[in-house]
Amino acid sequence: MKQPRRTDIQRLRLLTKICVESELARMRAAAAESHAIVQKIDALTHEREMMCTDIDTPATRAGMDMVWRDWALKQQAGLKLELVQALARQAQAKEQASQAYGRDAALAKLIARLPVPRCPGEPDQ
Repeated sequence: MKQPRRTDIQRLRLLTKICVESELARMRAAAAESHAIVQKIDALTHEREMMCTDIDTPATRAGMDMVWRDWALKQQAGLKLELVQALARQAQAKEQASQAYGRDAALAKLIARLPVPRCPGEPDQ
């Protein structure tokens, strides 16, 4: 079998670098999605805590605070489910980025071990 030329492997390395960058971008997007969901959960938690401190309000007297609290708990449960799914996507993206990086690193080591081609007519050293 014919040995691949150094330039062919270098071209392949360019592709693996593009893959690494693509996977890293996907991982960053997944992390941003997870972070946004965490912020929504925190905001809802903060609102719930604020409701607990406002004891004597018209909403409390009308019983609407209990309705809102139930709604907030359901929203939080839904957000937590979204967060679990987003964290799973983030973990998968991290694994794919790690694999892409490994392929790129392997090609880099291979290129480093290949002899540098000489120009025709160049004297041996």
